[in-house]
Amino acid sequence: MKKIWNQCVLLFWCFVWLILAAPNDVHAVNSIYASATAISSSKIELTWESVEQAEGYAIYRKGPTESGYRKLKTAYSTVYVDSSVSAGVTYYYKVIPISRETGKKTPGFQTSLKAKAPKQVSIDRVT
Repeated sequence: MKKIWNQCVLLFWCFVWLILAAPNDVHAVNSIYASATAISSSKIELTWESVEQAEGYAIYRKGPTESGYRKLKTAYSTVYVDSSVSAGVTYYYKVIPISRETGKKTPGFQTSLKAKAPKQVSIDRVT
């Protein structure tokens, strides 16, 4: 019984040490709930949930022939429509919040999305 009691006391002090010794600026990596929807053959709509203390969101895109992401825009809402896409092409996006406090990107809260603009669709008149 004494052995179990000693292990419980040791475990308690380990938790206390973790709480007191942990740095204050450590942030857990969080993901943003987001979606990418092709709304036409030339437009993809990105939507995401807001992040507390974000003043805006940096939007990045990578196409199939690009080696890295390039910044498209800083959005100040939680919706962005990319109207410079080509039909039938798959694009990759990143949405990274910008901290209201520091004005810097907070990549710990970023999200990645993938969307393909559909090929042009023609509709025949139905009578």
